[in-house]
Amino acid sequence: MRPSTGDQNADLFLREMDQDMAAALQDGRQIAQQIATETLVLIDAATSVKTGHLRLNNQVERSADGRFAAEPGDDEIDGVDPSGARAIAAGTAAIVGLKNFADARFFNNVPYAPYLEFGTDKIAPRAMYARAAAAIEAKYQQVTLDPARGRVGLKGGNA
Repeated sequence: MRPSTGDQNADLFLREMDQDMAAALQDGRQIAQQIATETLVLIDAATSVKTGHLRLNNQVERSADGRFAAEPGDDEIDGVDPSGARAIAAGTAAIVGLKNFADARFFNNVPYAPYLEFGTDKIAPRAMYARAAAAIEAKYQQVTLDPARGRVGLKGGNA
């Protein structure tokens, strides 16, 4: 018995819907990776450089399910990276495969990093992470992913 035209149309529709959803999810992953990479580059650019040790310790941790340990690991990376190239390369490696921006955590384990970020009674805050977050938020006001409709988009920003 031959399948009816209605059955063939339904099968075609379901295959197209599966392809659309897969494309939308892939687009969402690419957007998440793009935003995470831009965040890392902004943090790196805003990081004060005297020796490059602080810059080397700008790190990215990736979670598979959005859950992280209470605190990032406390391993400080030895060495210097005045250009930021090593930190960006390591961070980019962590970002590859990122599915959601919420699955990325940016941090720095150098003991004096919080004093530079938030300031003290003697020094003004440098706000490396806060400035990067504000710039990303301003650029990407809203990222939408609607796999049911096969759409991914950026509202605001120039991506």
